[in-house]
This record gives sequence, structure tokens and C-alpha cells, in this order.
Amino acid sequence: MVNLRILKSPNRFPGSPLGAIPVALVSLVAGLFALDSRADFQLQDWKLHRAQRGEWNVLGSTSLFSSSSNRDGSGALVDINGLKQYRRVAANLGLEWGIHSKLTFYGRGTWLWNNIEGSKSSSRFGLSDQSLGLSLRVLDRSIAFDLQVQADLPMYSNTEDNASGLPFLGDSSTDITVGGFLTAPISEGAEREWKAVAGAGYTIRSASFSTAVPWSAEIQTRPTDDRGMTFTLGGAGLQSLKTDPRASSGGSASVFLPESGGSFLINAVNPSLAAGVVSVGYQRNRSSEWTLSFRKPVWGQAIADGNLISLGFRWNLASAASTSRKPVTPQKRGAPGSLTRYLLDGKVSGVVNTRTLLISLGAEAGLAVGDLVDIFSVLPDGSLGEPVARGQVAHLNWNQAQVNLLEIYQETAIKEGFVVRKLIPL
Repeated sequence: MVNLRILKSPNRFPGSPLGAIPVALVSLVAGLFALDSRADFQLQDWKLHRAQRGEWNVLGSTSLFSSSSNRDGSGALVDINGLKQYRRVAANLGLEWGIHSKLTFYGRGTWLWNNIEGSKSSSRFGLSDQSLGLSLRVLDRSIAFDLQVQADLPMYSNTEDNASGLPFLGDSSTDITVGGFLTAPISEGAEREWKAVAGAGYTIRSASFSTAVPWSAEIQTRPTDDRGMTFTLGGAGLQSLKTDPRASSGGSASVFLPESGGSFLINAVNPSLAAGVVSVGYQRNRSSEWTLSFRKPVWGQAIADGNLISLGFRWNLASAASTSRKPVTPQKRGAPGSLTRYLLDGKVSGVVNTRTLLISLGAEAGLAVGDLVDIFSVLPDGSLGEPVARGQVAHLNWNQAQVNLLEIYQETAIKEGFVVRKLIPL
């Protein structure tokens, strides 16, 4: 059960004008319908979370944030007198579940170690802000659009930490964010795909903290086949809308404070940030990926200045179940009977190997992981020939899928341009 005291503001700040109980009720209700996670307001970037229907993605990461200075209200770098180093080590564990081809559930838990070295050194560890969420794909064509709404709930009490003389784990605010993402393909080939993802949101925070616009934009590339390097380059941040009533009495950027070391990472008044983000990963197969990321501020106002480095992993349980089986050798059988019915027409867009094809149908057309498809030859005059093979969809994105062959009807070399049709279950 959530202790309602954690939704009140710290002692040195006035409470929310709505009161702690209404804010708690609104937040808990919104949490049931929430999406992506930015629990640590300044450290968790606004990111798209999406899983295909029936997929379960386990996400984990550990990160280190280190700082000894702030950017003041004008954006100038200011050292904090008496602070040697401020560190936050976070361990995150999340889950994405594709409830439907258009609907994804997301949840995340965070454990945090907070350490201050300076004129008064102290440490604090425990549960940080936790998140629940949903994403809804409302447009799934060549350009995709997803709506997201999230609620981030603090699992700690700054009131109690203040009384005990412990450093704060966060702002102790409840954040609700609504926003969206555009995803656009840049290029797709037989070996590698490139896409751009950009999004923005609107965040309402309790305890009178300013509303804000979180944003992110990045270019991603990953192998179309199972194994290879992944790369992401872009930026992320947030823009304060400066609605905090404490704007005229914001704390000094250079004064040491026991609860935060003086860092504007905690209880910042009207913070804004723009940071560059780069990540390099390795996709071992469709079920697992490891990623190393680095985030560096390039501009900010009333915010902590420091670098963030994180190591993360993704484990797709649905793909893991399929790849844990031995590769299936296509069986030679007779062609399907005349009662076989089909839906959708696509093309073979790439031949990866003797067992694996890429086709021009994806989630946009209604295809799902596990669907069966037949491959038809194309005659010299352009007319449709006989079915030559049957395959099963192993992985897909919005307009392309990977198909593993199950049966061979004819000893014919499958080529790009062959017709692909989805079987209608009897």
C-alpha cells in the first residue's frame, strides 16, 4: 500500500494546492492506465516502449550518475561549495507486454543508492520512483504514431528522511505524463534497418513542481537478421513551463545542503535540460540484446550537471522460446489443397539463407508472430505460379517480417519478388 505521506512536499516546500489525498487518488487511478517511465524526473528520458502482440520483453539496467556542479537559472556552470562528489547508482527492472497488436503494457521498478561526499558525507539506499504504463499505436503505416500516458509514484518519504537526517532519494513528487511518438523508417535492407524515433509529452507534477515538456529524438539502426551490432544517436531532455510558484525563491546553485549536497537533481525549481545520448549494443539473437549508453548535458537551467552512463539488457521471452528450439529443417511435402484460403498479398523482399526470408508484410497489414504464410513463384509473364514453400512469421516490425521456412512444396530457388500470402485458419 502506498503511504499517502510520501505525496506531500518536503518540509521546506509548501504542499500541493490540490492536497495530498486528491493527488494520491488521481495518481493511483492514472497509474492503472499509464505508460512509459520517467520515474527519476531528470534522469529517466522520455522513451517509447512497445512490444508486438503476445511478446514479453524483460528490460534491465544499472546506471551511474555523477556530479559536483549545477547549472544555475541562466545556464552557467556553478560549483557547489563543500561538495566533492554526488553519485546516484540505480538498478532498474522493467517489463513490456504486448496485450494486443496496438496495445502495450509497461511497468518498471527502481532501486537506488544515493551517496554524498563533502563537508557532510552521507548515503541512502532503497526503492525509488516506480512506474506503470500503457502505449497505444493509433497509426501504423509507413510512419507510425503511438500515444503514451504514464504515472510515476515515489516509494519513499522525504519527510521521514528529513527527520532522520538522510539524503533524499528524489523529489517525492507524483508525475503524470501524456504524450506521443512518431516512428519513421529511414531505410530497410536485407542486412540492416534504420529508423528515426521522436516524441514529446506533457508532465503534471504534485508538490507544486513546475509542469514540463519531456522530449527525445534519435536515429536507431539494428541488424535485420538475428545477430549484430546496434547503434543509437540522438538527444533527450525536458523543458520547464515555469509554473512553479517558488520561482522567485529558488535555492542557490552553490550552497551545500545535507539532503541533496546542494545538487539541483533534487527539488530543482523550473529545471530544463538538453543532453546528447549515444548507445552501442550487441544483439545476440532476436531474444536478447546488451546496450551501453552515455548521456551528457549540453545545455540546462536550474539543473544538476553531470554525466550518466548505463548498461542495459533486453530479453524477449517470446523470441527466446522460439529460438531455444533447434532450427527446423524444411520438410518436402505436396502442395496445399484447393480448399486452402489466403489473406493478404506481399512479396519476398530478401533471402537471408536457405531457411529464412524477409517479406514485405508486417504488423501494419495485420500480420502477427506465429502466422503461417505460403510462398508462390512468379511466372515469366508475371502471373502467379504454384506455391513452393510454407513458412512461419518469427519476427516483424510495422511493414516487414522475418519468416522461417517449415515446408518445401517444390525444389525451386526462392527469389525476391515471389508472392507471399497469409493462410486463413480453418
